[in-house]
Amino acid sequence: MKFIIPIKNLFIEGFVNLEDIWFLPPYLYDEEELPFDVDDIGNEIVEQAYNILNNCAYEYKENYQKFSIAILEYPFTEEEFKNNVPIKDFYTLEKVCYKVDRALDQIRLSKCNFLNKEMLPGIAGIIGKYQCGIVVNMENNYSREMLGKVYGIYSLPGIGLEVDGYDIECDEVYKKLFRTDRSDPVFLKCRNAITRINEAYYFNNLNTSFVYLMSTLEMLASDNYMQFKKVKTNIVAFIATSKFDYHKKCEKLRGTSEKIRTEIIHNGKSLYDIVDNNSEINKLLGFLVGTIVNYCENVVRLEIYDENELIKERDRRILQFTT
Repeated sequence: MKFIIPIKNLFIEGFVNLEDIWFLPPYLYDEEELPFDVDDIGNEIVEQAYNILNNCAYEYKENYQKFSIAILEYPFTEEEFKNNVPIKDFYTLEKVCYKVDRALDQIRLSKCNFLNKEMLPGIAGIIGKYQCGIVVNMENNYSREMLGKVYGIYSLPGIGLEVDGYDIECDEVYKKLFRTDRSDPVFLKCRNAITRINEAYYFNNLNTSFVYLMSTLEMLASDNYMQFKKVKTNIVAFIATSKFDYHKKCEKLRGTSEKIRTEIIHNGKSLYDIVDNNSEINKLLGFLVGTIVNYCENVVRLEIYDENELIKERDRRILQFTT
C-alpha cells in the first residue's frame, strides 16, 4: 500500500526521488499553489501523487497540505488496513518513517551543518508532538490516518531547508553511498555511520554531537574496543594519499582525541572551554563529518564485501604508509 508521510521544514521545488521514495512539495492538494502545472509537467509520479491526495486522502487536506510529503510503497495487508489496531499501527508507522528518514540523510549530509539548526528538515512524520502519516489502499481509494510516538523535542523551529533535486541527484556522495543495492556487512557499517552523522545534527548539545561522531570513528575502526591511537590508524589507512598525508591525518586525529575528547569526557569540560569560537567548533565537527564520509566513500569504492578482506586491505595500507 501507499504511505504518505509529512515532513516539516522541508521545501521542495518540483519533486525528488530518493531510494524509491518520492518527495513532493507542500500544497500538492491545490494545483494553483504549485510552482508547475500538473497537467503539463508530464511526470506520472507527480500526477499520481496529486490524484492520491485529492481522490484518496482529501479529508486530511487541512492537516497535511502545508507540509512537503514523502510517498512510498510499504508492505501492509488488507486485514491490517481494515483492523485498526493502534499498537500495530504504531510500529508500522515507525518503520515507514524510519525508512523515509534514512532517505533524508542524503539531503542533510549535503546541505546541513551543526551551527544552523534552523535549516534542518524535520524528522519524517513528526508534526507537532506526534508522528503521523496516511496509509492508502490503492485498490479501493480508501485511506486512514495513523498515529505514532510522541516526539515533541524534535519539532524544531526554524525556516527549514530548501532542496533542489538536481543538486542531490548530481552529488557524488549520493551516488557512492546511497544509489546502491549493496547489503553486505562492510557497506551496512558505512551506511550506519552516515545515519549517525545525521542523528548528531539533531542533538541539542554540541558536546554530545562531538562525542557521538568520535564514537562513530571507533565503530568504523573495529567491532571491538581499542585505544584511539589504534582507531586513528585504522581510519586514516583508507583516507590518506601518501606517507606524509597519513602521518599528518593521524596527528590531527590524535590531537582531537587527546586535547578535546579527553577533556570533555574525563575532565568535564565543554567545547566552549576548549575551542575559541562557534566558527572553530563548526570546523571541528565538519572535520569529523568529512573524515567519516571520506572513509565510507573510499571503503565502498573498493567493493570489498567481507570484513576479513577489509582488515587485510587495511593492514596492507598501514604497512605501506609506515615502512
